[in-house]
Amino acid sequence: MSSSVVPKSLLNLTSLRTLGLGESGLHGEFPSGIFHLPHLQNLEIWDEEGLTGQIPDFINSTYPLQNLILYYTGITGILPDSFANLKSLKQLVVHHSEFHGSIPTSLWNLPQITYVDLSFNNFSGSLPSSISNLTQITSLDLSFNNFSGSLPSSISHLTQITSLDLSFNNFSGSLPSSISNLTQITSLDLPSNNFHGILPSSISNLTQIRWLDLASNNFSGVLPSSISNLRNLTYLFLANNYFTGPFFSWDAILPQLEYLDVSNNSLTGPLPSQVVVPSNLRSLIIGQNLINGTIPSWVFELPALEYLDLSYNKLIGHTLEFQSTSLEIIDLSNNYLHGTVPNSTFELRNLTHLILSSNSFSGTIPESNRFSENLNPPPSTFEEEDSEPVSGFGWEVILPGYGFGLVVGLVMGYLMFSFGKPQCLVKMVEGVGNRKEKRLKSNARRRGGRRN
Repeated sequence: MSSSVVPKSLLNLTSLRTLGLGESGLHGEFPSGIFHLPHLQNLEIWDEEGLTGQIPDFINSTYPLQNLILYYTGITGILPDSFANLKSLKQLVVHHSEFHGSIPTSLWNLPQITYVDLSFNNFSGSLPSSISNLTQITSLDLSFNNFSGSLPSSISHLTQITSLDLSFNNFSGSLPSSISNLTQITSLDLPSNNFHGILPSSISNLTQIRWLDLASNNFSGVLPSSISNLRNLTYLFLANNYFTGPFFSWDAILPQLEYLDVSNNSLTGPLPSQVVVPSNLRSLIIGQNLINGTIPSWVFELPALEYLDLSYNKLIGHTLEFQSTSLEIIDLSNNYLHGTVPNSTFELRNLTHLILSSNSFSGTIPESNRFSENLNPPPSTFEEEDSEPVSGFGWEVILPGYGFGLVVGLVMGYLMFSFGKPQCLVKMVEGVGNRKEKRLKSNARRRGGRRN
């Protein structure tokens, strides 16, 4: 694609109301005067990383700009204090553009703004109490920046907000109980910060919420039973915290729940033996806790299950036949399980990862299993001469001291290396906008192992 510069003749279009430039290979400095066209209401520039420049000052209050959208551009710098003069601004999207500095106070005082996305930049500073002035805002995304400080209690005044994303920053402090006033919120993303303390029981007031991600923080205490009041909750991520106590203290897992990740905490006790589980639960990730007792039958009976991780716990007993034919990942490793694995487990047609190592299983693999053609392991590319196998991947981690012996060890090792990325990890974030990139980064960070 040939590239060109933005013609300065655009400055002569004084009646222009909407300008969109994207994926055109533009380069050079964007004429700052375009921001000041007297009738311009909508300016959107996307996928023009060769286009440079800055957002200019807005020197008076006559600008009619309503929607300013810049992403994947070379336009960078700071947001000017004169944003206060954009009285009509409703949408501000500036992401993946290397902006920096603090957010001007004037931004929090814009009376009409409903949508703000400043993600994937280098903004810093804290959220002021004046954020409460954004009474019309429905979506606020500040993720992947360098914001810090605690959440002001005045955030409770954002009563129209449906989506709040503060993930991958340096926010700290506890969640203010006033967050319960955000009764219209459907998506709350706070992972990979430094929040701490217990979850306020008033979180039960967020009855419209579908996506709740508090992973990779320093939350502690028992999981509040009030979460069971969130009847619309579909995605719940609490991994990589310091939660203690039982797995769940409520009688029924949330009816709409599809994805649950409470891995890498300090949950104790057995899994509940009697629980009403939603039929559409697809991902159950409880690995790296202190769960003991046997695996209750309801785990094996989940009809839509795709991803099961019970690894690194203290589970005992046998395994049963899985009812779900959609399973892609089964990880029961590093427990105290024993007995034989049902032959049907090896016939699950969608299975890509079967990890049973560091248990006391016995028996043999049926010769007719769907993996039989893969019993001969591929040449190892994970070891150098006179070196130990790579931790977590080498054959040595899979093989020694377990009843299945060599054949099972080779199958397990080969499965770990011969199949592609499990589709359930991809489907987990389909249809949730730009969360795909964020969840993949979050998962990669989480897989670093148990924190000390």
